Amino acid sequence: MKGLRRLRLPFLPLAAALCLTSLAGTMLFPDIVAAQTIASMDQLKQRADAGDAQAQFELGQLYDEGAAVTQSYESAAEWFALAAEQGHAAALNMLGRYRHSGLGGQQDSAEALRLLQAAATAGLPEHIFDYATALEATGNAAAAASLYRQAADAGHLEATVSLGVLFQSGIGVAQDLAMARSLFERAANQGNPRAMNNLGVMFARGEGTTQDYARAVALFEGAADQGFKEAYSNLGTMYENAFGVALDEPLAAELYRLGGRGAHSSQTELLYDSRLTPPDSSPEGMRRIRLAADAGDPVARFQLGWLLLGGRVTLPDRSPTELAEAVPALRIAAEQGYGPAMAALGQLYFAGEGVPQDFVLGHMWLVLARRAGVAAAAELTARFTPLMVPEQLAEAQARAETFRPSAPPLE
Repeated sequence: MKGLRRLRLPFLPLAAALCLTSLAGTMLFPDIVAAQTIASMDQLKQRADAGDAQAQFELGQLYDEGAAVTQSYESAAEWFALAAEQGHAAALNMLGRYRHSGLGGQQDSAEALRLLQAAATAGLPEHIFDYATALEATGNAAAAASLYRQAADAGHLEATVSLGVLFQSGIGVAQDLAMARSLFERAANQGNPRAMNNLGVMFARGEGTTQDYARAVALFEGAADQGFKEAYSNLGTMYENAFGVALDEPLAAELYRLGGRGAHSSQTELLYDSRLTPPDSSPEGMRRIRLAADAGDPVARFQLGWLLLGGRVTLPDRSPTELAEAVPALRIAAEQGYGPAMAALGQLYFAGEGVPQDFVLGHMWLVLARRAGVAAAAELTARFTPLMVPEQLAEAQARAETFRPSAPPLE
């Protein structure tokens, strides 16, 4: 089972980079970084206000990512639009993507295609790919195939895979399984996980090639090692049916969970603070954490909530008593401005665990966590954003913009 036991989990594991007591020695550095960030932002804003298209685009990016500012797709769209008016290719592309998806409060497929086409004329393969993707989504698969080929010839791996999918299905082009396999192999050989997964499916089915379960398993493992969720599920199918591997139903169930399938697929890891060592869960350790939490320490409150929840978003055997203590501890730590607690609380709102399910509040807390410097919150945001409509995203970001912590944030 080469590589299987080292499959990476979807979220960050516990890290021993810093111990709890060592945080005190680093408390001054976030203030210095914050001051530098504010100065850089002021300079960028001045350039953008003066009409510098590159500065306008960069400011839009910051609002899109929500790293140095509170995420706001509406603000991002406004800055992208100003840069796009000056012909800035990357801004045209981003604004086109916004108009295509409805981010920023305005969905307009025709305008999106116009903007994406204008960006693609600059010749960058990533812009050509985005234009092709939009064309395919609007039903023009033939035109999309031509553009995917152009981007693929320029070395764009995702375009290579997308073109392979069209040849595999015979949409927009004549079906050609040999061509599909060749394209998937080209991208898979360069480490693209989607290509590995799709090529694995072809080998598992014997589609366009001789059936080879062992090759399929190796490809699924390679894609799963990069966190590609469909590969987890496909690998689970191999273990559940003993295709190319020994039968292992418990492992199959775990792989299905990682891939988002099965009754317990929501048992996702609750995000931890990667700067801290794992908390002491012994009775004495829990006593000390509770004392620190009662004294107002947001880190202790976060660790208390995390321990009571077992480090998972949901568990079938969780008691109401544990939830009754864990959720308020996380909420207070989040309201104090502690980023990891914000991220954890956001996960609970999305799952509806210990709180009523609320995507708006879930996204708001993830936006705030990203703003507080929790890098892994970006991965969570990307995972949950597709579940929401643009109006919900806008409301969540507006609430995040008005949030003020009840205590100075602890970074």
